[in-house]
Amino acid sequence: MQNPYRFVLILLVTVMGCLIWSEGATVRSQRTAITKPAPLRQELTPEEKRGKTFYLRGETASGKEITARVNEIDVPATTLPCAGCHGSRGEGRTEGGVTAGNLTWSYLTKPYGHNEGGRNHPAFSEASFTRMLTAGLDPAGNRLSVAMPTYGMTQQDMADLIAYLKRIETDFDPRIFGKHDWHYLI
Repeated sequence: MQNPYRFVLILLVTVMGCLIWSEGATVRSQRTAITKPAPLRQELTPEEKRGKTFYLRGETASGKEITARVNEIDVPATTLPCAGCHGSRGEGRTEGGVTAGNLTWSYLTKPYGHNEGGRNHPAFSEASFTRMLTAGLDPAGNRLSVAMPTYGMTQQDMADLIAYLKRIETDFDPRIFGKHDWHYLI
């Protein structure tokens, strides 16, 4: 018969070894966490901030009302802001059987283009995006869904919106929502 004290001693040494090893792993992970700097939040430029305001609320910095046209009906863009259908981060979503596409610039400008709903088209450029938003045509000249409004925008408003879409994926500003924007969280 083996010595029961020897078994207990081996068990204690094993448990102590595990505790020491796990403590060392914890210290190493804490040390690693301390040495890795947190990513810096980059402030939006004034142009990007104006684009964000239009994207989330359909408002311009100048206060000039932009018109959105859907099925030959003109409504204020504040009624149909981009985020209402495309989501607060531009990721696109489906609502009421209609899928609003992804509006992140990295997606829009994929070099191999897109095949959406049976329509093929090349990647967007700033010019083709402007044509899409003002005339309802994708880069290949295909008509967009009737659910997608067109907008009567100035060149500056369009430049602001495009600037924001280029940053929307990395805009982690906690002030993204105003007191009236709670519905974009849904």
